[in-house]
Amino acid sequence: MKPSSIRLAAVLIFLMSGLGSQLTATVPAGWTSDYKAATASAKEKNRKMLLLFTGSDWCIWCKRLKQEILATEDFEQYARENIVLMFIDFPKEDYRTEAERNQNAQLGRKYNIAGYPTVVVADADGTELARLGYMQGGPKTFIRALERAGH
Repeated sequence: MKPSSIRLAAVLIFLMSGLGSQLTATVPAGWTSDYKAATASAKEKNRKMLLLFTGSDWCIWCKRLKQEILATEDFEQYARENIVLMFIDFPKEDYRTEAERNQNAQLGRKYNIAGYPTVVVADADGTELARLGYMQGGPKTFIRALERAGH
């Protein structure tokens, strides 16, 4: 094997092993990972919050929720107009700061999170209104459940 082929193979193995995921794991566009910012935005806009407790890099149901619902144009449009999105991640390949790890652990305790994904719908003060998770039916079904939350 040529030296350049060996280097390429090593890079591919590194990226495919998941070790490279730490470099790319981030909070999705349109979401915040700062609870104080989320509550302030919800109060300012008079909106509910969607608190997503996820294991973004290891939880299969979290990945399905993201792919089938949260990353769709229908949901993203609804969210832009109606709700504040809070991303509370518990990844195996941890990219978070110590402050964010502490905040997420505290929020997990506050909302008594027992599994992932858990979606907590809360008012602007952080009071839980409803609890959702992955559901079949795509974004329209999920949006209807969000709209019923707290009514």
